[in-house]
Amino acid sequence: MRTLILVALFCLCVFGVRAKSLDYGTFAIVVDEKSAVEAAEELKAYAEAIGHVQRMRVLTIIDRWHVPDSIRACLKDLHETQGLVGAVFVGDIPVPMIRDAQHLTSAFKMDQRADWKESSVPSDRFYDDFGLRFDYLGKAKDAPFYYYSLRADSKQYLKPDIFTGRIRPTDAGGVSRYEKLRRYLRKAVKAKYESNVLNQVFYFTGNGSLSESAVAAIDEKQAYYEHFPWLLDALQSISYMDFSQDAAIKERMMNELMRPDLDLAVLHHHGDWNIQYLSAQALPKTVEDAKSFICEDLRGKIRRKGSLRSKDSLIQAVAEQYDVPVSWLSDVFEPETIYRDSLAQALLDLHLADFQEYGFKPNCRFVILDACYNGSFHREDCIANAYIFSEGETVAVIGGSVNVLQDKWYDKYIGLLGLGMYAGYVNVFQHYLESHLIGDPTFSFVSPVADVPDINRWLAWRGNKRLARVLHRNVGEESYPDVQCLALALLHDAGEMDAAGLLRALCTSPYAVVRLQALQLLACEEGDAFVEGISTALFDRNEMVQRFAVNYVRQNGDDRLAAPLMRLFVANNVSARVRFNLEQALMFYPEEVLLPEFEKQFAACNYIHKEQRSEFLKNKIEYGAYRWSGEVDSLLAPGLSGKEFDFIAACMRLYCPHGRIPDLLNFVCTTNREEWQVKIWEALGWYVYSCQADAIAERAKQVSGDASFSEKVRNEALKTYNRITQRKR
Repeated sequence: MRTLILVALFCLCVFGVRAKSLDYGTFAIVVDEKSAVEAAEELKAYAEAIGHVQRMRVLTIIDRWHVPDSIRACLKDLHETQGLVGAVFVGDIPVPMIRDAQHLTSAFKMDQRADWKESSVPSDRFYDDFGLRFDYLGKAKDAPFYYYSLRADSKQYLKPDIFTGRIRPTDAGGVSRYEKLRRYLRKAVKAKYESNVLNQVFYFTGNGSLSESAVAAIDEKQAYYEHFPWLLDALQSISYMDFSQDAAIKERMMNELMRPDLDLAVLHHHGDWNIQYLSAQALPKTVEDAKSFICEDLRGKIRRKGSLRSKDSLIQAVAEQYDVPVSWLSDVFEPETIYRDSLAQALLDLHLADFQEYGFKPNCRFVILDACYNGSFHREDCIANAYIFSEGETVAVIGGSVNVLQDKWYDKYIGLLGLGMYAGYVNVFQHYLESHLIGDPTFSFVSPVADVPDINRWLAWRGNKRLARVLHRNVGEESYPDVQCLALALLHDAGEMDAAGLLRALCTSPYAVVRLQALQLLACEEGDAFVEGISTALFDRNEMVQRFAVNYVRQNGDDRLAAPLMRLFVANNVSARVRFNLEQALMFYPEEVLLPEFEKQFAACNYIHKEQRSEFLKNKIEYGAYRWSGEVDSLLAPGLSGKEFDFIAACMRLYCPHGRIPDLLNFVCTTNREEWQVKIWEALGWYVYSCQADAIAERAKQVSGDASFSEKVRNEALKTYNRITQRKR
């Protein structure tokens, strides 16, 4: 009966495309009624290509009701009854807007009292992670946005059951959405029959990304050789570009992305829905350059303040403040100067308009936009859409619908893409609410090697414990690094890999990606193994592994980590990003823990002007140590205003020293202000890796079942309990 109801709701249509082997599962094309008519031939060809090349059974679901809950119910039923492994949402399919789940994003922390369109997370995890539970909140009046709140009794981590993708053309740019759709589907079908091997990689670092660390960029190249070891035998297979290489870096990057042979591009930069922020005003090399640099910078400052006071007095004030002649700034409001400055600014970054203005047609088949908001598919246009709907050959893009974290494993399992894995699975393993595959999620490359298992068949049955045992027997250290990573994860999920095995992999694997996988899985373990793993990884030879370990020190706060933290802190030559994160970690330890370890570690160092260096580093410790402890005191003190409380409570999500968590626990259980209790419990839920996590969970469980607290408080305490005890990321 359930299946019959679903068929009636959706008009489930099978185009006669059946898999050659049911081992590869079922794939669903979910499309709105108008798009199904306008692109009928192209959709049929697309379905047939998936069935022929990827050997999946393909179902086409026409969405006649435009309700996310109904689509989700259908997909879940197909997953349970017909082996659904993936889906693509084509055209005007409703957009779930998720609230009360910012802990499932990598970086998004906007005040939810702001406009719901901005403070909610557009996310298709609603459709592909069936373990999540939501309460429906309503629909936007002027957009296909459906708002949902993540329930306290829901699973509090992400582990999608199927892979998904979005193909959502709009009428932006003067081209009909249906023409864009038809053109894109033809491109996607063409790509399936090309038998393309992933053998050309490009990566880019933009202004301010990863602290502009040269070591991070160097080690990233080594990581690509681990992901794609066959590239070691190829010539000029990996290219790199840094924003500082060229004043006209935008054009240079666009030229690289238009290479017809380019397979994969990973672009690290800042962003917005309509901009890739690539560069900055070039640092001066000559006296004339210096003058131009100063004048342009000061003109910008003057214009930003121009409406606040008279122009002449403002120019005079800025000239005096920076001790420059007034004549340097006299043309600041001249139309020609304003135009010249705006043009110079526009040349720094890639804007949506540049796709048409420059005739930019990216040909790179698969692009990872490691930037904020570039994947905002819910808007009328976005950067990711511009890539796939251009006349170039780009078929799939990964991007974030809101802002994203810089220190994340952006290329997790990307090596499996080179071994034939569907592009949609790359996004599955990101485990972030905002991350989306824009384009065809079944896009894949042809594996250049024969001595590997069929990755997609593995993943179709990845919840199978029998498969985990097979992996345990057959995947050894001689296997491809990313295959080893996947095997470790599947074995760990199946209970077939313990902490000792993970520590062994972390300490002995020659591959950085395997060591990083082991470290991440150790974060899910109870007991001392996680602390031991962090202590080991702090001195890993790979920058990314080391950087993640430093961040885990900050997130864990165990006093036993102070000694290795100080050993790394006194080192003379660590990467810029690791140094930045080291100084962030100081905030979570008191001086009395850090300074004795500093003195001990620094005594063994050899430095010129050692006393000055010691004072410099001690000042950093004294400034950083327990830096937010004063805010905790303010939070606990009587007489705090509601506005002040809201600000500090929001900061406590990230900046509460672990030693002060017991104080917060006592406060949240004794204050009689419901709204304060809710906000503190929400903040405490962020400390999933803390050495105080067990104490948080124990108190949260007690409160969640205590009728003396209000339902709202009990609900938030339950959510925090589940967040702490289900730490799976």
